[in-house]
Amino acid sequence: MAGGAPDVRAAFTDHRSDTPTLVLAHEPDAIDYYSQQVPIDLQLSGHSHGGQIRVPGIGPVILPPWGRRYPRGLYQVNDSQLFTSQGIGMVDLPIRINCPPEIAEITLTS
Repeated sequence: MAGGAPDVRAAFTDHRSDTPTLVLAHEPDAIDYYSQQVPIDLQLSGHSHGGQIRVPGIGPVILPPWGRRYPRGLYQVNDSQLFTSQGIGMVDLPIRINCPPEIAEITLTS
């Protein structure tokens, strides 16, 4: 995580085990840490921009810290699901190659 010292257990002190847990976390790789602290049903993240520049057969050229394991798409991480959006922005270079901007629409059902 980029900064601070998040206390995940304290954040979920009043969480009821019979309700789904949705986590909004900027950095997708944080699920590896968060899911060890509390049960997470779904985490929604961004941060990596999908890699921004992707070479066919190789993948993303540059990924940021905390955005390297799960750079884009839907993942099953142990008992949790994670969706990382490619987003619409760019970092450093104003260019996207083989990684189009994305605004995701997610429908949650019981």
